[in-house]
Amino acid sequence: MDKTRFTIILLILLGCSSKEPLPEPIVPDYLPLKRGGFQIYSVDSVVVKQNVETTYSFELKTVVTDSFPNAEGGFTFVIQRFKRVTSSSPWTALGSWSARVSSFQAVINEGNISYIKMASPLGNGKEWDGNAMNSIGGTEKCLDRDSHLCDIYQIGSFAKPYTTSSGKTFDNTLTIIQNDNKDLIVAQDKRSEVYALKTGLVYREIIFLEYCTDTSCVGTQFVTTGLKYKQTISDYGGL
Repeated sequence: MDKTRFTIILLILLGCSSKEPLPEPIVPDYLPLKRGGFQIYSVDSVVVKQNVETTYSFELKTVVTDSFPNAEGGFTFVIQRFKRVTSSSPWTALGSWSARVSSFQAVINEGNISYIKMASPLGNGKEWDGNAMNSIGGTEKCLDRDSHLCDIYQIGSFAKPYTTSSGKTFDNTLTIIQNDNKDLIVAQDKRSEVYALKTGLVYREIIFLEYCTDTSCVGTQFVTTGLKYKQTISDYGGL
Protein backbone atom coordinates (compact mmCIF):
# COMPACT_ATOMS: atom_id res chain seq x y z
CA MET A 1 0.00 0.00 0.00
CA ASP A 2 1.47 3.37 -0.96
CA LYS A 3 2.04 6.03 1.67
CA THR A 4 -0.62 8.42 0.33
CA ARG A 5 -3.38 5.80 0.37
CA PHE A 6 -2.38 4.69 3.89
CA THR A 7 -2.57 8.30 5.12
CA ILE A 8 -6.07 8.74 3.66
CA ILE A 9 -7.34 5.54 5.30
CA LEU A 10 -5.81 6.53 8.63
CA LEU A 11 -7.51 9.95 8.51
CA ILE A 12 -10.87 8.31 7.75
CA LEU A 13 -10.50 5.93 10.69
CA LEU A 14 -9.50 8.73 13.03
CA GLY A 15 -12.47 10.78 11.88
CA CYS A 16 -14.86 7.90 12.58
CA SER A 17 -13.47 7.27 16.06
CA SER A 18 -13.51 10.90 17.13
CA LYS A 19 -17.28 11.36 17.02
CA GLU A 20 -18.58 13.02 20.13
CA PRO A 21 -20.77 10.75 22.29
CA LEU A 22 -24.47 11.55 22.46
CA PRO A 23 -25.34 13.70 25.47
CA GLU A 24 -26.87 11.94 28.47
CA PRO A 25 -30.62 12.56 28.84
CA ILE A 26 -31.56 15.17 31.43
CA VAL A 27 -34.73 15.66 33.48
CA PRO A 28 -36.77 17.59 30.83
CA ASP A 29 -36.13 14.78 28.32
CA TYR A 30 -38.22 12.40 30.44
CA LEU A 31 -40.98 14.88 31.26
CA PRO A 32 -41.51 17.02 28.16
CA LEU A 33 -44.02 19.81 28.71
CA LYS A 34 -45.54 21.63 25.76
CA ARG A 35 -48.90 23.26 25.13
CA GLY A 36 -51.14 20.75 23.42
CA GLY A 37 -49.16 17.77 24.63
CA PHE A 38 -51.41 14.98 25.90
CA GLN A 39 -51.40 11.45 27.28
CA ILE A 40 -54.25 8.96 27.61
CA TYR A 41 -54.06 6.18 30.18
CA SER A 42 -55.99 3.05 31.07
CA VAL A 43 -56.58 2.99 34.81
CA ASP A 44 -57.48 0.06 37.04
CA SER A 45 -58.21 1.12 40.60
CA VAL A 46 -59.17 -1.20 43.45
CA VAL A 47 -60.46 0.38 46.66
CA VAL A 48 -60.31 -1.88 49.71
CA LYS A 49 -62.43 -1.40 52.82
CA GLN A 50 -62.71 -4.00 55.58
CA ASN A 51 -61.08 -6.52 53.25
CA VAL A 52 -63.75 -6.00 50.57
CA GLU A 53 -62.45 -4.90 47.17
CA THR A 54 -64.31 -2.63 44.76
CA THR A 55 -62.84 -2.23 41.27
CA TYR A 56 -63.06 0.88 39.11
CA SER A 57 -61.77 0.97 35.53
CA PHE A 58 -61.65 4.11 33.42
CA GLU A 59 -59.56 6.20 31.04
CA LEU A 60 -57.58 9.22 32.18
CA LYS A 61 -56.47 12.03 29.88
CA THR A 62 -53.93 14.72 30.73
CA VAL A 63 -53.48 17.79 28.52
CA VAL A 64 -51.07 20.71 28.88
CA THR A 65 -53.37 23.68 28.29
CA ASP A 66 -51.40 26.72 29.43
CA SER A 67 -48.07 27.98 30.78
CA PHE A 68 -46.80 31.07 32.59
CA PRO A 69 -43.43 32.36 33.88
CA ASN A 70 -42.54 31.39 37.44
CA ALA A 71 -40.27 32.85 40.13
CA GLU A 72 -37.53 30.33 39.32
CA GLY A 73 -36.97 31.85 35.89
CA GLY A 74 -38.70 29.04 34.03
CA PHE A 75 -42.30 28.20 33.21
CA THR A 76 -45.11 26.51 35.10
CA PHE A 77 -47.40 24.39 32.94
CA VAL A 78 -51.09 23.81 33.62
CA ILE A 79 -52.18 20.19 33.15
CA GLN A 80 -55.90 19.60 32.76
CA ARG A 81 -57.14 16.15 33.72
CA PHE A 82 -60.17 14.34 32.30
CA LYS A 83 -61.87 11.00 32.92
CA ARG A 84 -64.22 8.75 31.01
CA VAL A 85 -65.58 5.27 31.76
CA THR A 86 -65.32 3.89 28.20
CA SER A 87 -63.72 5.02 24.95
CA SER A 88 -67.15 6.07 23.66
CA SER A 89 -68.08 8.11 26.74
CA PRO A 90 -67.62 11.90 26.89
CA TRP A 91 -64.65 13.24 28.85
CA THR A 92 -65.45 14.67 32.28
CA ALA A 93 -63.15 17.28 33.84
CA LEU A 94 -61.27 16.25 36.98
CA GLY A 95 -59.57 19.56 37.65
CA SER A 96 -56.00 20.61 37.00
CA TRP A 97 -52.47 19.96 38.25
CA SER A 98 -49.35 21.94 37.44
CA ALA A 99 -45.73 21.10 36.69
CA ARG A 100 -42.41 22.82 36.32
CA VAL A 101 -39.26 21.21 34.99
CA SER A 102 -35.65 22.35 34.92
CA SER A 103 -32.35 20.63 34.25
CA PHE A 104 -32.16 19.95 37.99
CA GLN A 105 -35.57 18.60 38.91
CA ALA A 106 -39.20 18.01 37.96
CA VAL A 107 -41.89 19.21 40.36
CA ILE A 108 -45.54 18.26 39.94
CA ASN A 109 -48.27 19.84 42.03
CA GLU A 110 -50.96 17.21 42.60
CA GLY A 111 -54.01 18.54 44.38
CA ASN A 112 -52.05 21.51 45.82
CA ILE A 113 -49.25 19.25 47.09
CA SER A 114 -45.86 19.56 45.38
CA TYR A 115 -43.75 16.44 44.81
CA ILE A 116 -40.23 16.31 43.40
CA LYS A 117 -40.72 13.58 40.82
CA MET A 118 -37.15 13.63 39.41
CA ALA A 119 -33.80 15.06 40.43
CA SER A 120 -30.47 15.27 38.64
CA PRO A 121 -28.01 13.87 37.92
CA LEU A 122 -30.05 11.01 36.52
CA GLY A 123 -28.61 7.54 36.97
CA ASN A 124 -29.10 4.18 38.66
CA GLY A 125 -29.43 4.51 42.42
CA LYS A 126 -29.92 8.30 42.48
CA GLU A 127 -31.90 9.27 45.62
CA TRP A 128 -33.75 12.37 46.83
CA ASP A 129 -36.60 13.39 49.13
CA GLY A 130 -39.78 13.43 47.08
CA ASN A 131 -41.55 15.38 49.84
CA ALA A 132 -38.92 18.10 50.25
CA MET A 133 -41.40 20.72 48.96
CA ASN A 134 -44.33 19.72 51.17
CA SER A 135 -45.00 19.01 54.84
CA ILE A 136 -46.00 15.36 54.51
CA GLY A 137 -42.65 13.98 55.64
CA GLY A 138 -42.34 10.21 55.37
CA THR A 139 -41.16 7.05 57.05
CA GLU A 140 -37.48 7.00 56.05
CA LYS A 141 -34.37 8.72 57.38
CA CYS A 142 -33.46 11.82 55.42
CA LEU A 143 -30.32 11.76 53.31
CA ASP A 144 -28.74 14.48 55.46
CA ARG A 145 -29.52 12.56 58.66
CA ASP A 146 -31.81 15.29 59.99
CA SER A 147 -34.15 14.47 62.84
CA HIS A 148 -37.26 14.66 60.63
CA LEU A 149 -38.30 11.84 58.29
CA CYS A 150 -38.48 11.89 54.50
CA ASP A 151 -39.97 9.98 51.59
CA ILE A 152 -36.88 8.85 49.71
CA TYR A 153 -37.32 8.33 45.96
CA GLN A 154 -34.77 6.25 44.06
CA ILE A 155 -34.07 5.61 40.37
CA GLY A 156 -34.32 1.84 40.09
CA SER A 157 -33.40 1.60 36.41
CA PHE A 158 -32.13 4.15 33.92
CA ALA A 159 -32.07 4.31 30.10
CA LYS A 160 -33.70 0.87 29.86
CA PRO A 161 -36.43 -0.37 27.49
CA TYR A 162 -39.90 -0.88 28.91
CA THR A 163 -42.98 -2.67 27.56
CA THR A 164 -46.44 -1.95 28.96
CA SER A 165 -48.98 -4.64 29.71
CA SER A 166 -50.75 -3.68 26.45
CA GLY A 167 -47.59 -4.32 24.41
CA LYS A 168 -46.50 -0.71 23.81
CA THR A 169 -42.68 -0.55 23.90
CA PHE A 170 -40.42 2.37 24.80
CA ASP A 171 -36.69 2.10 24.10
CA ASN A 172 -35.42 4.45 26.81
CA THR A 173 -37.12 4.78 30.19
CA LEU A 174 -36.32 5.40 33.82
CA THR A 175 -38.14 3.80 36.74
CA ILE A 176 -38.54 5.76 39.95
CA ILE A 177 -39.23 3.75 43.10
CA GLN A 178 -41.04 6.10 45.44
CA ASN A 179 -41.52 3.53 48.18
CA ASP A 180 -41.08 -0.22 48.50
CA ASN A 181 -42.25 -0.97 52.02
CA LYS A 182 -43.41 -4.60 52.13
CA ASP A 183 -44.51 -4.63 55.77
CA LEU A 184 -47.29 -7.23 56.01
CA ILE A 185 -48.14 -6.52 59.64
CA VAL A 186 -49.02 -2.82 59.87
CA ALA A 187 -49.14 -1.30 56.37
CA GLN A 188 -47.79 -1.91 52.90
CA ASP A 189 -46.68 1.06 50.81
CA LYS A 190 -45.37 0.41 47.29
CA ARG A 191 -45.27 3.23 44.73
CA SER A 192 -43.41 3.51 41.43
CA GLU A 193 -43.51 5.51 38.20
CA VAL A 194 -41.96 4.87 34.78
CA TYR A 195 -41.06 7.77 32.47
CA ALA A 196 -40.11 7.36 28.80
CA LEU A 197 -37.74 9.58 26.86
CA LYS A 198 -39.62 12.33 24.93
CA THR A 199 -42.95 10.94 26.20
CA GLY A 200 -43.35 11.47 29.94
CA LEU A 201 -45.16 9.23 32.38
CA VAL A 202 -46.03 5.84 30.85
CA TYR A 203 -46.83 3.79 33.95
CA ARG A 204 -47.77 4.43 37.56
CA GLU A 205 -48.50 1.90 40.29
CA ILE A 206 -49.64 2.39 43.86
CA ILE A 207 -50.27 -0.29 46.46
CA PHE A 208 -51.18 1.10 49.86
CA LEU A 209 -52.77 -1.26 52.35
CA GLU A 210 -53.41 -0.70 56.05
CA TYR A 211 -53.80 -3.96 57.97
CA CYS A 212 -55.81 -4.73 61.06
CA THR A 213 -53.53 -4.63 64.11
CA ASP A 214 -56.05 -5.69 66.76
CA THR A 215 -55.04 -8.77 68.74
CA SER A 216 -57.80 -10.76 67.02
CA CYS A 217 -56.50 -10.14 63.49
CA VAL A 218 -52.90 -8.90 63.63
CA GLY A 219 -50.69 -10.70 61.12
CA THR A 220 -53.61 -11.98 59.05
CA GLN A 221 -53.27 -9.26 56.35
CA PHE A 222 -56.88 -8.25 56.90
CA VAL A 223 -57.04 -4.89 55.06
CA THR A 224 -58.96 -2.19 56.88
CA THR A 225 -58.42 0.43 54.16
CA GLY A 226 -56.35 0.36 51.00
CA LEU A 227 -55.80 1.15 47.36
CA LYS A 228 -54.34 -0.77 44.42
CA TYR A 229 -53.86 1.49 41.42
CA LYS A 230 -52.36 0.94 37.97
CA GLN A 231 -52.15 3.66 35.30
CA THR A 232 -50.84 2.56 31.88
CA ILE A 233 -50.35 4.79 28.85
CA SER A 234 -52.41 3.94 25.76
CA ASP A 235 -51.91 7.01 23.56
CA TYR A 236 -50.00 10.30 23.51
CA GLY A 237 -49.12 13.15 21.15
CA GLY A 238 -48.40 16.83 20.66
CA LEU A 239 -44.95 16.59 22.22
